[in-house]
Amino acid sequence: MIIVTKNTEIVLAVVVVALLTFGGIYWYNSNKKKDTAQKTADKIVEEANNEIRKSQNSKDVYIKAKTAYKVAQAKANEWSNDAKLIEITNFRGTKKQDGTSETWKIKFYSPSKDKDYSIYITDGKFHRDDNGRHTSLNEIPENWVDSDIVMKQAMQYLNEEECTNYWIGISGDTWQVKCDKANGPAKWIKIDATTGEKTGERVGY
Repeated sequence: MIIVTKNTEIVLAVVVVALLTFGGIYWYNSNKKKDTAQKTADKIVEEANNEIRKSQNSKDVYIKAKTAYKVAQAKANEWSNDAKLIEITNFRGTKKQDGTSETWKIKFYSPSKDKDYSIYITDGKFHRDDNGRHTSLNEIPENWVDSDIVMKQAMQYLNEEECTNYWIGISGDTWQVKCDKANGPAKWIKIDATTGEKTGERVGY
């Protein structure tokens, strides 16, 4: 038989109040973090969209890789708060030589989910996404150079080539620029992801 004394009742009351207090603090901090994260994500998207509007001179919107990444980043953070950037490509390529593209594919990887997540940005806006696959690609360094710098470097070695399409992609510490040709094998230029300097080239599909 358990005897409940006045002191016991006081202790129980204190414990209940403490639990409710800590629970309330946890809930408040949790929601505050979510609100802050959402405001940060909204700010990133707004800044990226401002850049897009400034560059929009026609029906199609051509943007650089970092602008596309900023738009995709907010959605990736919604998918997983540990999303890491592992790959960016201009999808099917472009005829433009300035490092901009109408469509970009941005791929992230979540260690906690052990899955990747691809976001497609077209005309400066979210277009569609794919997720659920595992990947082994390396994380892109934080100080990676933008696609306009990469193309400017690559064009020094491609300006005499008759390229019909330029495919640009980065994963790990390397950018690659592929020059597709109407006749003959493609030419590839490798660029260091952080310095923007050429590191190699090859010919072939």
